[in-house]
Amino acid sequence: MPHTRLPASCSGPLAELQLAPDVIHPHSDVIENDTHRWATEQALTTHNAAAFHHPRFPRLAARMFPDAPADRVSAYARWLVILFALDDRSEQSPPDPGAVHALYQEITAALTGHNREPHDPLARIVHDQWQQLSGRMSHAWKRRFVRHLARHGQALAWEAGLRNERRTPSLAAFMDLRPWSNGMFMWDLIETVHPHEVPTPVTHTLAWRHLTNCSNQITAWRNDLVSLPKEAAIDNHDNYVIVLAHALDCEHDKAAAVVEQQITHRVQELLESEHALREQSRHLPASGMRALTETTNTLRTLAAAHARWVIESGRYAGEADTSIIRQPGRRA
Repeated sequence: MPHTRLPASCSGPLAELQLAPDVIHPHSDVIENDTHRWATEQALTTHNAAAFHHPRFPRLAARMFPDAPADRVSAYARWLVILFALDDRSEQSPPDPGAVHALYQEITAALTGHNREPHDPLARIVHDQWQQLSGRMSHAWKRRFVRHLARHGQALAWEAGLRNERRTPSLAAFMDLRPWSNGMFMWDLIETVHPHEVPTPVTHTLAWRHLTNCSNQITAWRNDLVSLPKEAAIDNHDNYVIVLAHALDCEHDKAAAVVEQQITHRVQELLESEHALREQSRHLPASGMRALTETTNTLRTLAAAHARWVIESGRYAGEADTSIIRQPGRRA
């Protein structure tokens, strides 16, 4: 199995691995095969099927949910493929922020019932998956998901603008937008795999926001560390290491070491915020507390699973051009 070559800053044990044991779903092969079959049916695979299998997106889902029903883990894995398809679309050359905005406007219209027959093939795929899960989720959850997905599009369009202008953003602007470009809606989708949603009032608390941000930032910053060689090679500026090096006026290696330290600090903050949230939520009924516990366990597991996935995945290995998801309706 090919492994990603991690930067020198990642040479020691990755801090987030301590957050959860290395366990994978017993039916991970079935989940992986099901996801690959679905992606082929949706015309999301490139002409090189082996290249699509290389990143092993379903393995991340199988590590996140080792005990969940396999069909729901497969559904989450499909959304992971969609996430990376959206990312790859936004990174096509030449950068086109307007095209990203247009795609997400069409997706939002489809998800809110204003356009039940999207024209863009990728928007149709998002709409089809949405229909399969929206019927069993609350209106509050659906509003949160659509809002977060729309912000994902706004952040990707902003990044496309940076690439178009070959401009390095300010550190403050980057930190505000990075959680959204990292796909916060995927954190919402965790609740679709578990039997029950987190009670809506809990999701409005600062403790919940800090916990989900910590989990998100750990994965975003790890992603930026492992994708640094690729992004530096193509002169991208929407990478935390590159933005931090620019802000500190230092070399990438020094900035990468700082990011690694910040991940370690975020791991501790995640554990502290999880404890604080549970303390604040002791008044919940037993069913609400179970839902919260299931989700916070996965928020912790996600960070560790993502670290293990980037080590075993081929998405960031080797070549600068690692786009392996075909855009449906377009030539591969």
